[in-house]
Amino acid sequence: MPQYFISSKVKICYIFAMRKSKLSLFVVLLLVLAFFSIVFARGTIFLQQKQAIPELTSLESQNLESILDMKYEIQRDYIHPLPYPTIPKQMELASLSAILINAETGDILFEKDASRVIPPASMVKLFLMYTIFKQVEQGRISLSDIVPLPDECLACNMPPESSLMFLGKNQIVTVEELLLGLSISSGNDAAYALALYTFGSMENFLAEVNREIKELKLYNTHIEEPSGYSEKNTTTAREMAIFCRIYINSFPESLTYFHSIKKNVYPKQKNIAPEDRGKQAQNFANGIPYHIWTPIESENTNKLLWTLEGCDGIKTGHIRESGYNLALTTQRNGIRYISITMLGPGKNLREGNYNRITDGTKLHEWAFASFNQTASFTGKITIPALGTKEMFVNLVPAFSTKFAFPATCKDLSIQIEVPKVISSEIVAGKEYGNIVYYYGQTLCKIPLVADRNLTTSKFFAFTDFFIDLVL
Repeated sequence: MPQYFISSKVKICYIFAMRKSKLSLFVVLLLVLAFFSIVFARGTIFLQQKQAIPELTSLESQNLESILDMKYEIQRDYIHPLPYPTIPKQMELASLSAILINAETGDILFEKDASRVIPPASMVKLFLMYTIFKQVEQGRISLSDIVPLPDECLACNMPPESSLMFLGKNQIVTVEELLLGLSISSGNDAAYALALYTFGSMENFLAEVNREIKELKLYNTHIEEPSGYSEKNTTTAREMAIFCRIYINSFPESLTYFHSIKKNVYPKQKNIAPEDRGKQAQNFANGIPYHIWTPIESENTNKLLWTLEGCDGIKTGHIRESGYNLALTTQRNGIRYISITMLGPGKNLREGNYNRITDGTKLHEWAFASFNQTASFTGKITIPALGTKEMFVNLVPAFSTKFAFPATCKDLSIQIEVPKVISSEIVAGKEYGNIVYYYGQTLCKIPLVADRNLTTSKFFAFTDFFIDLVL
């Protein structure tokens, strides 16, 4: 073959190869440019969208709560141990069962045989008041409603030795006045009148109150009647503390308008039917007149209202099977404590009250002297989640960050420990950091967990590698 033909073919191949090389280089350059355009775009989004993480959907929120409730069950209970190790307080109490909690945080500060099942006696009336306040809140009844008084709720028809408001035939009494009779005089007659009026029948009341108790997960608590006179009513100091915390946080005004009132006079002139005013008492039953027209002054059965600083409630209780019980709350400088003491000894009311006062004072004075309360960490921590489409994730506390801490911790500080970035798949509820409480040494750590699931892709992970290098 002639030489020039070979040379021409080689030349043509060379030219084609050069053109192909330039084309490949051009394509590579385009791909590189596209890649870095994506990197630049994601980098811009990274800088602009840190605060633009969408809120959790309802399903995501439920999923997170379910995971955390299972993983941190004890610390997420409505009352729970302190989040740091302690030596249990040794305290001599006359009551055989007791518990003391911080009302805002739910921290258990002291307990003594608090899971023992005991009749609550007149502390049952708190459950009645709770259901009534809910009915008022929902607009089904009003505090100003006039309540009819059937014979079964009159004072003269109550069991012997009952605590009484002294309801009599034909009296004119409102829901609010009956609630005062419950909270101050611990009137069994007032309890029956309110239950019958609010729910139409005793069966309806019992069904409603026990439904509420079940919803609150108070598994050892059961109500058989509204006054607390029956030993078949049951609860524990622990469950009573849970309920009182719910009650006070739900209806804090009940302390001001009902439980902290020291004295009550009933019936007043306005409570007596016009046709009965000026008449003399007659038709006695159980030593109590069927009609009651003379005002009777009652003192609050909670005697710590007079003796314990900051005391503003809540309810006493006593029957033979329960001993002398007391649900007690105090508040000083914005910090509130709740204690429950049950099976308190006493041969008579004077001795029973002495032991209730002594135990309640001892518990609450110790709490105020021994503990302060942290300022709560609020909000969330947002950090990069490289390799994910969303690019960021929120870290939230696994459980409450507000708790009672020792009064000796004068220089408590809070530090946040989180990684600079997370470069792996994100799992809702998984720990990625901590809130650390220090006072010279670590007091406790509260885990920070991802609030949602985020998947990663190899492509985004590769582009985000360059973002991470730059940022």
